Amino acid sequence: MPEIVDPEVFDFEISQFSVDELDFITEEPCESFKHVERCAEQTEVLKELKEIEEECSTENWGGMNELPVTTETITQARELLIRSANLPYLIQFPNLTPTSFGLLEMEWYKEKGQRLAIRINEQGVFIFSGLFGQAIDAAGKMFEENIHGTSLLEGDQFPKVIKEQLARLYNIPPI
Repeated sequence: MPEIVDPEVFDFEISQFSVDELDFITEEPCESFKHVERCAEQTEVLKELKEIEEECSTENWGGMNELPVTTETITQARELLIRSANLPYLIQFPNLTPTSFGLLEMEWYKEKGQRLAIRINEQGVFIFSGLFGQAIDAAGKMFEENIHGTSLLEGDQFPKVIKEQLARLYNIPPI
């Protein structure tokens, strides 16, 4: 049974909206209504992805012999971005950058010396690397914490290995 909306909370009728007021809605719907708070952020990053697809889909797109970012790579990136709506609100959507090798890089940046980046290809294979700032080892020596590896985007969940690294980057409990 649908939930009844309290008129005290919403003092307008749906029919009062004009099409112009709904401009923010794109072809890319938000994953689910329960994550509506992240909808605007997700919409913006998906628009950015669409721009990358339009600008970088041919060889030599930047004039430096770059490989094209394929429709398949964009599809894999879109899947990952849609799944990222379920991450804790503290974790923002990543910055997107096309690479000269035809990959798409997604980077989460916390502060200088603290970042996590993944590069995804058309098969959903991604390479990840992270810098987590300085730490002290058991001998008391300072070292730069980092990690790198590869994995595959599969199933319908956000990749566990990336969730673990994002939790580490943002210093939050495992997600």
